[in-house]
Amino acid sequence: MAIKQIRRPTIYGYPNPQVGLQQEPIILDRDPTIYDSAELGAIAINTVAHTFFILTSNQGNVNSWTSTTAGATTLASLTVNPGNATVTAGNLTVTAGNLTVSAGTATLHALSAGATTLTSTVAITGNTTIGGTLGVGGNVILTGDLTVNGNTIINGDFDITSADALSFTTTSNTNPALSFTTNGGTTETIDMTAVQGTSAAAIDISATVGGVTIYGGKATVNSINISTAAAGGITAAFGTSGMTLTGTGTFALATGANTTSISADAVGSTLNLGTGAAVIKNINIGGTGANVIAIGNSQTAGSVSIGAAMIGGTITIGGTGAQVGTISIAPGTGAQAVNIATGGTGVKTIHIGTGAIGNLITIGTVTAAASLTLNSGSAGTLITSTGAFTVHTGTSAINIGTDVADHSITIGDNSGVNALDLVTGTGALTITSTAATAASITAGDLELADGDLVLGTATNKIVLPGPVNIMTGAGAPANALAQNCGDLYINTTAATTTTRLYIATGAGAWTYFTTNA
Repeated sequence: MAIKQIRRPTIYGYPNPQVGLQQEPIILDRDPTIYDSAELGAIAINTVAHTFFILTSNQGNVNSWTSTTAGATTLASLTVNPGNATVTAGNLTVTAGNLTVSAGTATLHALSAGATTLTSTVAITGNTTIGGTLGVGGNVILTGDLTVNGNTIINGDFDITSADALSFTTTSNTNPALSFTTNGGTTETIDMTAVQGTSAAAIDISATVGGVTIYGGKATVNSINISTAAAGGITAAFGTSGMTLTGTGTFALATGANTTSISADAVGSTLNLGTGAAVIKNINIGGTGANVIAIGNSQTAGSVSIGAAMIGGTITIGGTGAQVGTISIAPGTGAQAVNIATGGTGVKTIHIGTGAIGNLITIGTVTAAASLTLNSGSAGTLITSTGAFTVHTGTSAINIGTDVADHSITIGDNSGVNALDLVTGTGALTITSTAATAASITAGDLELADGDLVLGTATNKIVLPGPVNIMTGAGAPANALAQNCGDLYINTTAATTTTRLYIATGAGAWTYFTTNA
């Protein structure tokens, strides 16, 4: 219970009639409390703890007992309540046991300690050296340097707040020299956030002379995630050693409705796609949508090559299914040379519109001085049609076999009911031959539906089977014209009935017909 000692003993003396004596110490088996009253300066002794206290203040019925010593003192324990334990000079050294701050804030200018446990707040304004383990249960405020020679174990939330820059530096030549590790459970994360930084390097991760490795151990497509704000972007810059993306899974590059550019800078370079070792790669461009795919559409010079090194395989341009679009080769307006199967010595088989369908095929144009040349070797040229075969040349000539080489020209076929029509307008139909033998019709008739059969000169003749020749001339026929018995000669200048018509009686001999007029 609380004690109350408010009056000290007095004695009678000289020259003063009464003299106050020094108060006797108050003997307790405990420490005095704020409820224990006495005159200021009274001494209370705790006989159990071997400590003593001096009453230094009495305000508002609250007594303040101060424990104090002079010089070095060995204490089993030290409790300061109320008030502060202040060291104005020298050090507070704990060589054994613990220094425990269980409530309030411990403000230290400098701290040098071994294993230390703080369950409240510690504020250190100077340098701090921890030689052992530091355990902090509250807050730690450092305004100077902190040197830790051992391990730091944090059992609660650990927040570092500073109005100045923070720097983590190690000179250890180990692997790892600096490690941030979480090991608490499947929901743990490590978060590095720059809240207000607006520069492109608000978070800067770099290695001065080494490399940077980012590894994700999650066996899903999002093992490593790199993302930006909705209007943000990603820039990757590398040097002459290049950039390599290597993987065994699918590589997907999706930009939504935006443009994907590869090698779009203004520097000459080589862009390789699927050029690895001699293995089979499936390279696909374009999906199932109505894609617009342009290859070389922006360049005004250079070249575009597809399959130039192939010695086997297939090259297909255009749909193999029910495609209804247009396929254009060299549709430009410039002067171009379009070559199809023009190289090498290998025999090429070229098919144009050979599908089993009613294809419409147009080759060439009739504009200006356009021309069309069809060449073939000794195997010949075959044009097959189940319908009409028409050649239009406008006002120009149609020439067949007009070169100087020796050749035979066959038009039509003598099988079945085949017919050959040679039709002219107001012009003439001329058949010319320099051969010693005459042109002949081996079977069938030569019928003139309208017009005349005109022989060019008097030396020309009509040869009938036999043979029998029919010829004309001015005057009587020369005997040399009679070649076969039965040859006929018509005199175009005859004036008498016996000189108009002659018949050969044999080679070199003529006789005449007598006409009525």
